Amino acid sequence: MTLTDWVYIFCTLCLAIVALVAPYISELIKRKKFAPKLKVTFQKEYPYIGEPAGDYLYDICFGIKNEGNSEAKNCEVIIEEFYF
Repeated sequence: MTLTDWVYIFCTLCLAIVALVAPYISELIKRKKFAPKLKVTFQKEYPYIGEPAGDYLYDICFGIKNEGNSEAKNCEVIIEEFYF
């Protein structure tokens, strides 16, 4: 084998590695840089809390703002703990 053959083999292997790794890296960059960043605000005053409808019943609203670089699609909110 000549030096030219080894160069062809090396370049082919490098291109194959780049072809396999490039989609993973581009998806990782998309998720980190362009991810939506949701901020939740809440205050113990109007308009976040409405008048009591009965004993221990309140209308509670949360303010949600997207400060990220892309639209937040198919989001689901789960409140695990809430202390009032």
